[in-house]
Amino acid sequence: MDQCVLSQEPGYVVYSTVGSFYIPLVVMFAVYLKIFHVTRARARRHLAKTLKQQPIVTGLVHRVPPNSWR
Repeated sequence: MDQCVLSQEPGYVVYSTVGSFYIPLVVMFAVYLKIFHVTRARARRHLAKTLKQQPIVTGLVHRVPPNSWR
């Protein structure tokens, strides 16, 4: 029966590690960073739009304590 032999050559190990872990890590980080920035910008635009649509109340609002009307 033939056995599968893994290469222990340092150059191949480094090449394999970089190709299978570090490059995908950098790509995923860049994609998630872009998603984060786009989502934050959309949330800020939505919040600004919401704040512009709300009526502005000026003056003080006085609260009457409970049971003070008796």
